[in-house]
Amino acid sequence: EAPDLIVVSSDKVFFYVHRHRLLAASNNSFKDLLHGGPDPGRGPPLVLTVQDDAPVINVVLHTIYGISSEQFQPSLEVLSSSIDAMKEYGLPVSEYISPNQPLYLLLLSQAPYNPINFYALAGAHNLEDLAVAISPHLLSYNLSSLTDELVARMGAVYLRRLFFLHQGRLE
Repeated sequence: EAPDLIVVSSDKVFFYVHRHRLLAASNNSFKDLLHGGPDPGRGPPLVLTVQDDAPVINVVLHTIYGISSEQFQPSLEVLSSSIDAMKEYGLPVSEYISPNQPLYLLLLSQAPYNPINFYALAGAHNLEDLAVAISPHLLSYNLSSLTDELVARMGAVYLRRLFFLHQGRLE
């Protein structure tokens, strides 16, 4: 089936996708950007300009299609921005970042290289399964290294869990 929607990123990269896939994935008509417009399949594809840059939109669209974006090696910043964008576009983050989903597996594969930041990302979005899977990488983390920014990002619940993880290790 031919794409019927062109998503144009803020840096002018074109993504050819299927409108029905985006609508099915989103609970807010993709940030109300797909509300109305011509009927799909009639005439040229609809062009949708978004505020996010190409690396972020790339991760979001790959996630919607259930495809890993690992080959593009998105940075922690891109992954974090992508999750924020997913929320804006009405995608249920907890469904797309759950065990065995491509984005979950990508986050988990990168976590050993920067576990505290990935744990904070999981905490910020209440992704318990991901936080639990990352936590073994934090057993040797020096808790005195926590910054105010990391603490605020992960939130009180995940900070408490991190302290209990270390307390359990000491016992």
